[in-house]
Formats: sequence, C-alpha cells, structure tokens
Amino acid sequence: MAEKIDIALWHQCTASLPKQPVPPHAMPFRCRDVDGNRVFLVDGGDIMIRPDKPADDEHPHMDFTQGANDMEAAWVGREFGKKVLLVDATIIPRNRPFNLYHEAYERRLMAQGMSYNRAHLRANAHERMLRITVKGGQRATQRTA
Repeated sequence: MAEKIDIALWHQCTASLPKQPVPPHAMPFRCRDVDGNRVFLVDGGDIMIRPDKPADDEHPHMDFTQGANDMEAAWVGREFGKKVLLVDATIIPRNRPFNLYHEAYERRLMAQGMSYNRAHLRANAHERMLRITVKGGQRATQRTA
C-alpha cells in the first residue's frame, strides 16, 4: 500500500523552526507547535549526558539522536511534558525539518495505537520520501512510495 507524504504536516514542520541561529544559552528553545505538539530545539550533546532521573548519573539519555517524542521516550514526558517533540539543534539546520516531520509523524501513529517499532519504520519511510522529494530547496509535493 503506497502512502502519501502528509504535505500539511511537512509545511507545519518547515514553518515551526526558526530561520535564524539559536544561541546555545537559549536551549531548550520553544518553536511553533506542530500537529498539536509543543516543539523544542535542544542541545543534543547536553541531552545525552543528562541523567534519566534526578540523582541517576548512571542512566543518561545516551540513546537520544537527532530527535525524540514523549510517546517513544518516557524521559521526554517527565522532563518536557506530554505532546512534545524534540529536535537536536546541533544537527545541520537543513536536516531539522525532516527530523521534526519524522518525530511528529511517528508520534501521531503511536497516539493511534501503533507500536514504536512500526511507527518508527513508517516515519523513516516518510522521511526518506521527503528527502528524495525536497531537492535543492524545492517544495515537497504529494508523491507515493
């Protein structure tokens, strides 16, 4: 079954992120909401060394790479609240909207009852379609996989 990219979601993702650089001292930086979720740019290096719970330095968030959401990672909910999407501000800015789309789409599927593994695979497929479709700054159009 071929799925189409959610163009409305993609446009929310591209509009959500700041166009200007965000200084490290401003992290986490609140961006515009996407798909009813709060969006934060975070310093990925800082996130990875944070303890999972207070006074728990043995379990940092080392599995954080590029993005996360509250339904895939319980620590996101504990630290940022529900309906939250995180994007690593240390990645190349042109990659951020793709990562944000991945997290938003993955979270949407999980909220509908899909397991993380299945939702992650689908979000990967959508992210790949977007990366192929959006070349040289071209706008995404609906395409099937």
